[in-house]
Amino acid sequence: MRSWELTADKDGSSSRAQLFFEVEDRAKNTLEQEKGVLKDIWPSALIKWHSELVNLFVRQPLEDLGKAVNKLGFNRFFFAFDECGYLNQVASPEQLTKMSLTALMYIIKATDSIKLPVTFWHLLLDTSSHISEIAL
Repeated sequence: MRSWELTADKDGSSSRAQLFFEVEDRAKNTLEQEKGVLKDIWPSALIKWHSELVNLFVRQPLEDLGKAVNKLGFNRFFFAFDECGYLNQVASPEQLTKMSLTALMYIIKATDSIKLPVTFWHLLLDTSSHISEIAL
């Protein structure tokens, strides 16, 4: 765990940064290798709808943030969504129209089509164990 120790690192030379770079490279390679399979399993109408939502509400602010982060000399940015388990909790039938964790993940996925100078990582955090079910 010492390799993951948090230290100030703007040039990416720390062991923690190198481990993140390895994870990033493996994720990118896996996505590239499995691109055809992934496209086949996603319903196209759903992809189009999520892409339209992203274009309407997310694209411009994300592009602006990417430029600002890149201007500071960074090429990665982490979003951390805390208490994600609450997104799936429904106390009454009226709440069925509220945001779900799955919907959030689809919206995040739709941002992949935006060409940016920065790689955005989205961390879905929660302090309860039920969030692990989404990873299966």
